[in-house]
Amino acid sequence: PIYPVGIIGTIDIQPPGAKAPRPFKPATIRIGRPVKPQRYAHRSEKHLAWRSMIDEVMFEIRELSGQEYVNTYAGSESSEPVKVSRPGRVSDAVVAAESETGERQLVSLAG
Repeated sequence: PIYPVGIIGTIDIQPPGAKAPRPFKPATIRIGRPVKPQRYAHRSEKHLAWRSMIDEVMFEIRELSGQEYVNTYAGSESSEPVKVSRPGRVSDAVVAAESETGERQLVSLAG
């Protein structure tokens, strides 16, 4: 399993631009619930399986560290506002029919 880890307080230990760390500042390490890669193994399109698994891991890290969700991947030009909710299980999702733009969308069936 993959254990998501959130670390809080490192910015106080060595703020951006600081030449040296500030000793004796507290930091908190939180370890989240395990993410099981085998849950995604049945997906026929492996890149979607990887993306879904990484999304779940990153969501857990965000929850553990108190960070704000940004709907942008590396290399993306822009981000769009997104309503944040706990991800559904892979078994709770289906691929919807192609949209008007021709893209296939993953739609959650779980509330």
